[in-house]
Amino acid sequence: MTEWLEARGFWEMGGALAVVAALLLLALQLSLPPDRKPLVRRPSGVFFLYLVLFALAQLFPSRYENTGWIRITALAAILLVVSRASLLLATESAVGRWLLPPLPKIFQDVVQGALFALVGLLTLRQAGFEPGQLLTTSALLTAVVGLALQDTLGNLFSGLALQVGRPFEVGDWIDIDTESARSGRVQEIGWRATKLLTRDETEIVVPNGVLAKATIRNYTRPSTLERRHVHFAASYQVQPGRVREVVELAARGVPAVCTLPVPEVVVEGFGDSAVSYDLWYYTHDHAGALQTDSVLRQRIWHALGRAGISIPFPQRDVHLFSRDGAALERSASTELAVRRGVLEQVDLFGLLEGAVLDELAAGAATCSFAAGEEVVRQGQSGDTLFVVQSGEVEVLVGSDRIAVLGQGAFFGEMSLLTGEQRNATVRTLRETCLVTVGHRSLQDLLHGHPELYVSLSQVLAQRQVARESHTQVHQLPNDVVNARSNDLLQRIKGFFSS
Repeated sequence: MTEWLEARGFWEMGGALAVVAALLLLALQLSLPPDRKPLVRRPSGVFFLYLVLFALAQLFPSRYENTGWIRITALAAILLVVSRASLLLATESAVGRWLLPPLPKIFQDVVQGALFALVGLLTLRQAGFEPGQLLTTSALLTAVVGLALQDTLGNLFSGLALQVGRPFEVGDWIDIDTESARSGRVQEIGWRATKLLTRDETEIVVPNGVLAKATIRNYTRPSTLERRHVHFAASYQVQPGRVREVVELAARGVPAVCTLPVPEVVVEGFGDSAVSYDLWYYTHDHAGALQTDSVLRQRIWHALGRAGISIPFPQRDVHLFSRDGAALERSASTELAVRRGVLEQVDLFGLLEGAVLDELAAGAATCSFAAGEEVVRQGQSGDTLFVVQSGEVEVLVGSDRIAVLGQGAFFGEMSLLTGEQRNATVRTLRETCLVTVGHRSLQDLLHGHPELYVSLSQVLAQRQVARESHTQVHQLPNDVVNARSNDLLQRIKGFFSS
């Protein structure tokens, strides 16, 4: 059998390597994960080429020199199969990953390139060329090639240095020289360049030589915790401590903002028309940081508006204009009519006469909330009633949602009339505008119209008993309602007389 194979040039054409290559390809088919099996296609194709060349060589006598290229090409092909299959088995198969640590792609490319270069040298030697003589006798050619590949070799060695130093890895968010155009998540570190994917889902390719010389800011290491800044301004008329209290409260509850360390407001400087502030907050979500900045700016805008803190316009130019008193009166009348229309939907105020309702609307106020903000918190003290003018809120007891309130609904009546602590947490589901009736405005109204004590206690008693017994108001027993009304009357009088 050995003589028969030798007569057909089996050993001369790398027959032993062919057996090894077949075993390697079989091992790859059995050990590679399904998603990596396509990597075996090219080595298998080259192995098939070797078989074709071996069959072709059998058609010609081995003594003819003009057929030697067939044997040399076959040897080169089987060497390529063995080198490629061996590397795949070491880096991609389950056994190889168990024996060896994961290798970066750039190291795999360098090793594969070195193996292919070795195949080329062995093939030249088989063809009768001496690689050492070629290199020593072509110094000029070597110098020309070296100069031509200067940048490529620089990128290659820079890539190797990046892999050794590991300033970043695949999946890290980095900035290069703080240029936003070169900011993104690392997708791949190759032998020539590194690929980044920006927030705009655009892939950019940065040569490794540029990375080796640049200042790199890594947002993922040593931890994913990052402090960010949101700039805003507020009026000089408001004390910085008040601004800090309002904005820090507004920043709480945003999903991507860390609770520890807590958000903090610092005075950044004094501008021409306003005090400049920075909101410092911490987050682990660098990918969504721009969206978080936007949510916080919305929260700040709403919170400052509710607190009556203005964000001044630049005051470099002075513009004088006049506005007649009639227009101002019409604007105030329109706002009053809107509040009145909202309040008259509340059954608690349904018995109020027109003039009294106008007086209540004049003492009421309007405030806005961003989505996800807490209007009141369970267990907190309060003395304000809220009516939903637009938007939507949810009512939570503990972590359980018990109701969703829309336009015309109201909450906080017990805190307004008796000073009780809030028995539920109310949080906005989207941007919401609320009309508020505070203790002071209702106290002035009751002092001027003391007969309202009885009306309010009667309506509140009917509402409480109906809710507790799940009964319509007109079906309630009078004795139960009267007893509850008398109790509430004393509590309301005691609260508003204090």
